[in-house]
Amino acid sequence: MDSTDIQRELFETFMESQYWPREQIEEYQRKRLQRLLRHARSHVPFYRDRLAGVVDDSGRVDWSQWDKIPILTRADLVSHGREIESTALPTGHGAIIRSATSGSTGVPLSVAMSVYANIASQAALHRGQSWHELDWSKDVLFYTEERPESGVWPSVEIGNAWGPPWMEAATGRQQRNRAYWVRLVVLAAALHGAVQVAH
Repeated sequence: MDSTDIQRELFETFMESQYWPREQIEEYQRKRLQRLLRHARSHVPFYRDRLAGVVDDSGRVDWSQWDKIPILTRADLVSHGREIESTALPTGHGAIIRSATSGSTGVPLSVAMSVYANIASQAALHRGQSWHELDWSKDVLFYTEERPESGVWPSVEIGNAWGPPWMEAATGRQQRNRAYWVRLVVLAAALHGAVQVAH
């Protein structure tokens, strides 16, 4: 199964599962969370001690302790870095993809995710877009960080299609623009139906 097939399967699962009864959603979530918690306790140094009261040595999860797991903060990510990464990815997750923030709102942040996690993120993004009935056949303008190669509207960088890759109607292209002042111009155009705006 290639990445497009996986993304489509996840998207269809997300679209179906959002209408499940609460009990079914909770059961599904707990099964997946149990695997995630066991993996984190065994393979993520940062979580070995943090999850000790939630996941015992046999892998049993005490759900009454779930709310006692401390929320992960940006400061945790900055100060613990690689300790938060898994030392062994589960089978089928693929390679690690690394990216970083520019630090424009504070300290730069490095982020790592598996190929599978990235595919799942894209499937969830497409579900969110479907909630707003966005038209994947139209071009969409994105505002990006200050990158010279992004161009200034209307001479923008033309990117890939932005809709679900398995849908024939998803022919709209990404247009990336680095000029912040253009927001009002594009908003006015969007109000007149000339362009879709995503943020």
